Amino acid sequence: MNDSFGLAAFRSRTQVLRMEDALHRAGLSAGVIATPREVAIGCGLSVRFDLAQTPQVMQVYRRLNPGALIGFYLLGISLASIGLFLSAQTDSQATAAGMSFAATLLLFFLSTLAKLVSNSSSATLAAAAILLLLPAGALCAMTKSWRACACCAAVLETANAVCYFLLPERFSGGFPALMRRLTVFDRYYVFLDGIFDWTGVCYLLSVTVFFLLLTVLSLEKRRWSE
Repeated sequence: MNDSFGLAAFRSRTQVLRMEDALHRAGLSAGVIATPREVAIGCGLSVRFDLAQTPQVMQVYRRLNPGALIGFYLLGISLASIGLFLSAQTDSQATAAGMSFAATLLLFFLSTLAKLVSNSSSATLAAAAILLLLPAGALCAMTKSWRACACCAAVLETANAVCYFLLPERFSGGFPALMRRLTVFDRYYVFLDGIFDWTGVCYLLSVTVFFLLLTVLSLEKRRWSE
């Protein structure tokens, strides 16, 4: 007796029931079972199906959730644009690969790290002060002018301090919320939940365009400096 079967795990039980109903309407055998401990992903329930019907099951899933493929594509090009920008900063392929992997890993765990960050206003102020040094550093790297870097940092840090003293309540929980908003993976998970989110589309496309623009500027700067 062949006990082999396929499992489709989902993030919510609503998705599980929708998938089971779609498979039944397509004339395919399927059932809902508890997700085995060895799998340990999803909501705890999975759709069981015959392995011989895997191609038909995949067709049903694509019809049921076409946005997942679009979300996966947008996630891929956004991560590729970040890696392209990082690779433009060095001539070493190994260094570029390491930086790209580290950036992807950081973005993947950003939501988890946000839960470990303090929600206090002072923590948000300190984090903002550190993050605001990044554009000043980027300006210094592109212009090779320490004066421009210092002026940019002074303006940004002053604005940060003024906003904190005028509106301290707005800083409460601001940094963890910003971390959750910046991650590209959470935007992709919305597509996996069967929701075609135009906000996520715009965000992922904006990330892609932003880092491609930075890559072009970096390459142009290096070309003219040689």
